[in-house]
Amino acid sequence: MTTSDTTGNSPGAAAVRPVHPADLPRLYHICLQTADGGLAPTTDFHDPDIPGLIYMGPYVAYDPRCAFTLTIDGLPQGYIVGTRTSQGLAEWQHRHWWPTVQARRTEATAPVSELEAGMRALIDEPPAVPAVASRYPAHLHINLLPAAQGGGNGGRLMQAFLEALREQAVFGVHLVLNAKNSRAQAFYRKQGFREWDKSAPGSITMVQDL
Repeated sequence: MTTSDTTGNSPGAAAVRPVHPADLPRLYHICLQTADGGLAPTTDFHDPDIPGLIYMGPYVAYDPRCAFTLTIDGLPQGYIVGTRTSQGLAEWQHRHWWPTVQARRTEATAPVSELEAGMRALIDEPPAVPAVASRYPAHLHINLLPAAQGGGNGGRLMQAFLEALREQAVFGVHLVLNAKNSRAQAFYRKQGFREWDKSAPGSITMVQDL
């Protein structure tokens, strides 16, 4: 699947396509650059791969049919990754992904930032699959570099992902985001999501029936 907002090879041509293995170094870079909503300096990370090892890499490995990148002039500038089954992903990560990540992780030689410390804790003790996944089993992560934001690019990625879920007969998808991020909430509502739960401190869960 490939979608484009331009024709030919004109400058700035944007397209959405499935993630290829060769994209992974660039996607790890994007994940680092957009960590904490793009507010975290990349120097905050002793291990710059940590964001990607949690929020991008396992999704591409486990559910490649749900992984898409947005390119501009052929270079990835954003991505959406997710899974059709949150429970299945968690079980696979427990058996295959987290042991490998824990074995390769280097110990910090200096104090790490609060953000990286929190991510390291997630690797050591991954969170349980939320209850919402029983009714809305899929979930996702989407990130765009500033150069790719706007112009409907986020919506193009989202529609490619939702179409992939429908093709696999998935009946619902959820996501969790910062309750203070009103811009993101507005984007997800535009894409068909609605609020499900906001009882967890600082976060909001949104869902969509497919």
